[in-house]
Amino acid sequence: MSAAEEFGYPNFYGAVTRGLHDFDPDDRMLVAKESLEDITEQHMDMTSEPHIRAVLAEKCLKRHTELGNVVWVSSEVLGAESLDALLYPDSTFQARGDPVDLRHIVDTDSHGWSFTQSLFYPIRPRSPRGAQ
Repeated sequence: MSAAEEFGYPNFYGAVTRGLHDFDPDDRMLVAKESLEDITEQHMDMTSEPHIRAVLAEKCLKRHTELGNVVWVSSEVLGAESLDALLYPDSTFQARGDPVDLRHIVDTDSHGWSFTQSLFYPIRPRSPRGAQ
C-alpha cells in the first residue's frame, strides 16, 4: 500500500485472508500463440475458501467509501493478537475505522455470509512523520 502511494497510485483496495488452498495444476496455466511472449489467456486457481472470502469481502465492503483507501484484514490473519496490539505507534499501518462483521451486512437475498470468519478490520499505511 505504501509503495502504491509512493509510485503515484493513490487508490488501492483489497482484502487479506488466511487459510488452506489445494492447488489444481489444471487451473494454473498460460496459453500463448506461437511465441511465449504473446500470452492470450491466463488461468489461475482461485477457488479456495480464503480466496472466495476475500473476493466476497471486497465486494461487500466497497460501500464503505468514507474510509478512503483501505485494505480489509480478516480476523484470522491477526491470530490471537488484537489489531491494536499489532498496530503499535511506530507501525507501518494504522487502523482506519471500526471492524465490520460481514454476517450483519451481507445482503440476505444472496444466501448470506456462510463462512466462520466474518470480522474484517480496515487498515492503511500510516502517514509519513505522523501526519494523519
